[in-house]
Amino acid sequence: MAQTSNLTTHGALLKELYTLPPVRALNDKSFLRDKLAKEQAVTDTSGKYARFPVTLRRALGRGSRTDGAELPTAISEVIQDAKVYVRYNYYALEWTEAIEVASKNNEGAFEKVVTMKMRNVATDLSKDINRQFYNPATGALATCSATSSGSTDITVASAQYLTVGDLVDVVTLSTGTAVTNGSRREITGIVRSTGVVSLADGGGNLSVTSAVGLVVTGNYGNEIEGLQSITGTARTLHGIDSSTYEEWNGQVLDASSATAGESLFEQIYDRVGTRGRGDIDTYLTTRGIRRRLADEFASKRQYLNEKAVDIHAGYRMIEVNGVECVIDDDCPKKTVFALSKDALKVLQLTAPGFLETEAGNGALIELKDSSTAGRKVSAWQAWYRYHCTIAALDPGRTGKIINCADDAI
Repeated sequence: MAQTSNLTTHGALLKELYTLPPVRALNDKSFLRDKLAKEQAVTDTSGKYARFPVTLRRALGRGSRTDGAELPTAISEVIQDAKVYVRYNYYALEWTEAIEVASKNNEGAFEKVVTMKMRNVATDLSKDINRQFYNPATGALATCSATSSGSTDITVASAQYLTVGDLVDVVTLSTGTAVTNGSRREITGIVRSTGVVSLADGGGNLSVTSAVGLVVTGNYGNEIEGLQSITGTARTLHGIDSSTYEEWNGQVLDASSATAGESLFEQIYDRVGTRGRGDIDTYLTTRGIRRRLADEFASKRQYLNEKAVDIHAGYRMIEVNGVECVIDDDCPKKTVFALSKDALKVLQLTAPGFLETEAGNGALIELKDSSTAGRKVSAWQAWYRYHCTIAALDPGRTGKIINCADDAI
């Protein structure tokens, strides 16, 4: 019986041709970190923490008197000691000895797997540091928006910072204590439009309230204290309590769910300027808020940056009265930050790079331990690190507009 040759009968003769190179279907932009690291030089530090004196209140030994009257009494200025703790950030890598050998040349792979992993991890950590630069003090990725019990699904106010595959702790945000069955839970699904997050079944059901949130496993209180804290009020920042010293507060405006238009941008600008310590030079916000601002300007295009300026390798901005307004996809939803870069300083204990051998002559790459004591498996491990933080030299020169109308996702 005759048989027609086809892809099935002669498939073994055909080659698999990869026409295009590997791609990363990921958002790797990290504007805030890039801006602070490139425009405002990083400062190397050492020791347990960085410290600097802050004059919070001027001397007040003043008074106007008549001739021969008693002179004013000296009231000294108020100086507090700010302490900024460096945070220790790591990214773990692991690969088998077999994949390293199999990808050793162009005939076997597009590029060496180890080379690719070591290149990508620098981008991945930079992206996570950018997220942390916006952090609240706790390092919360998300806050629960509803009470639920007896389920592996929880609802959060925003799933912006969550990723399927994340290992998270579900904790009471005021203490960092994990709720029952809340430790080291894997995210298996996210419905971003509703904020429903599914966790792996193996850990048991959870009961949560609006006081509960999600943090990367082990990270509670260990991440960089970023802009949400720096621009806040009535909080302790760098060891100084702004409930006692209101001069240490950031500037906050509440949009009350309205669109953050030109007027609100001008108001936060003026609030910072009124403090008399310099004006802001950058607004950072989300795509949804920036688009609404541009829509308001639609009938008066002269306010837009008609040159469509590209800054920092593709970031685009518009201007509000001469101040750049830039989107950063790690900026928290419903928020605009108003910054003077001179009021912030990036401090680093180490430059970004691999954990090195004790001799300091290269990346520390070691065989993975077996589950049997004293044995190894044919897999290698390495760790990328960046020990750094942000110091707010003057939080009064920063501000934010909160609760702005924004896109849900």
